[in-house]
Amino acid sequence: MKIVLDTNVMVSAFLKPRSKPARILRLVLQGDLFIICNEHILSEYLEVLKRPKFELNLGKIHTIIAFIRSEGFMPLPSLTH
Repeated sequence: MKIVLDTNVMVSAFLKPRSKPARILRLVLQGDLFIICNEHILSEYLEVLKRPKFELNLGKIHTIIAFIRSEGFMPLPSLTH
């Protein structure tokens, strides 16, 4: 199944390891779900997750973003006339 994860879901997954958002992220990492995203969304994930107020592990953030970048579904932008 392909899904789009809002940034607040990603933040919740990192902050609350036993939450439903964390379960969704685990399913993505296991290959049971696929994230649909683009570079703008990935940049937003990274920018928000790196905020000092969250005190998250930067290595873990970069690892997960790299996984999503390599395994996620990144549709090409459509051309309009």
